[in-house]
Amino acid sequence: MQRNTLAVTAGFAMFSMFFGSGNLVFPLLVGASSQSHFDLGTLGLFATGIFVPFLGLLSMIVMEGKRAAFFQELGRAPAFILTLMMLALMGPVGVSARCIIVAFAGTQLVVPELTLPVFSFLFCVVTAALCWQQKRVVTIIGHYLTPFLLASILLIIAMGVFHAPALLPSQHTAKQAFHIGVSEGYQTMDLLAAFFFCASTITYLKIQQTLSPSKDSLMTVSLKASCVGILLLGAVYAGFVYLGAAYAPMLVGVPPEKMLVVIAGQVLGDFATPVMAATIGLACLTTLIILTNLFAEFVSHEVTEDRLPRKASLVITLVISFVVSLSGFTRLAHWLGGALSIAYPALIALALAKIAEKVFHVTTIKLVPWCFYATLILAAGFSLL
Repeated sequence: MQRNTLAVTAGFAMFSMFFGSGNLVFPLLVGASSQSHFDLGTLGLFATGIFVPFLGLLSMIVMEGKRAAFFQELGRAPAFILTLMMLALMGPVGVSARCIIVAFAGTQLVVPELTLPVFSFLFCVVTAALCWQQKRVVTIIGHYLTPFLLASILLIIAMGVFHAPALLPSQHTAKQAFHIGVSEGYQTMDLLAAFFFCASTITYLKIQQTLSPSKDSLMTVSLKASCVGILLLGAVYAGFVYLGAAYAPMLVGVPPEKMLVVIAGQVLGDFATPVMAATIGLACLTTLIILTNLFAEFVSHEVTEDRLPRKASLVITLVISFVVSLSGFTRLAHWLGGALSIAYPALIALALAKIAEKVFHVTTIKLVPWCFYATLILAAGFSLL
């Protein structure tokens, strides 16, 4: 029982790490686009939004969470550049900026006169203040936010499904709906999260196994925890896709980042709008704090070798996030989609090669670099064509 409790606790932690601003948006967008083909849209989303991150989790598990060792086979310089690029995409030029935009979208429905530049500046200032005392604040917010956010989401899904109107015929074919799900699954960027956030969960499991030894191996407990996190994520994704499909007529012309708040207002009434907006804002704030610190510490310690103080790196990171956030959700999503169409296949090949090396004890060839670089070249060539 205790071992199962540990796996469930770690699984909830994994779910919290994966569930960011994109997870509140892209499943709804898949449903609104696929409508009557929402089931195939869901399968496509599962392929890149759940199965692919699970591969990332599995590859990190076989490496026992050692991120540096995971990338070192690519070569010292390529591993450094790849890590920097992934952290940048997760940080100021990608997910961090998206967090600001999604938080603004919910807040603007409550305060219509608010502008993106003003909100983005204030949000970055608040983030900077909280990052100075990161350990206390993130622990407090994370402890109360995740259960509240999950409960709010489950309530909206349950009420939304109960009151859902009949699905309208899709304007897309079944194949197109599946492709939409696959494409939007890339945008969640959960594979990148698997590489960086899984390590902390595995470290936690190592400590717990040291304190309370059990017959289950670290890999067994980690796999159980991963399954819990994946199942939670899958349930929320499936619910969101269906809501997007069912309420698609009401979402015509609604920006993707505002869809969840609009659906909450339709399902629960006007009183739900400010509550949901505040919940989304806090969720985005927590994610922004974590990603800002992650990127700033890498720049301070790895890029400048501690010549640039952490707080100065923090300010630079937030300035970049502020500037990128002004581009808006649609433009940012378009840019990220292009970058991820090249990076994701190569990272998937990297994860699969690492798993194959460890499981099948491949030693005759350097499988990891060959698979990674070959896939990267092919993906870049296909993207250019």
